[in-house]
Amino acid sequence: MKEKVYLIGMGEYKIASNPTTLVSSGIGSCVVICLYDRTKKIGGMAHAMLPQTPEDYKIDDDEEDGARYVDRAVQLLVSNMKSLGCDSSNMMAKIAGGANMFSTLGTYSREIGENNVEMTKKILAEMGIKLVAESTGGTTGRSVEFNLITGVVSIVTKL
Repeated sequence: MKEKVYLIGMGEYKIASNPTTLVSSGIGSCVVICLYDRTKKIGGMAHAMLPQTPEDYKIDDDEEDGARYVDRAVQLLVSNMKSLGCDSSNMMAKIAGGANMFSTLGTYSREIGENNVEMTKKILAEMGIKLVAESTGGTTGRSVEFNLITGVVSIVTKL
């Protein structure tokens, strides 16, 4: 069977089974969340831009950019993986991003990345999903490849 490769852009997410690689690039203050069910070899990736869905945001489950916010992205990944037979007790998470890409803008820029990472950890903990690895913070961008055959997440730092 030929391996599929999907590119996940900002505000997007994808659930897939092996043989598949999920790829996201241009990750700065955003956070990429990779969830993997090691027993089913099903995984998902979301590229979230901001920590929390605004109260007045109209939620549409079929929305292509549904993963724009960390809280919503994690919920979408988990619910869609469960609909494919995954059990959250078998899921593990790996995250990347949350960098301070625009240090000249001061505190506000730094807070976006930090808040994205903090919210991701909070939501994962609330859902009982173990965070097993992270590459977060700093001042450089990243690209992520998530291999669903092995569950390995490879991160390349972009200067």
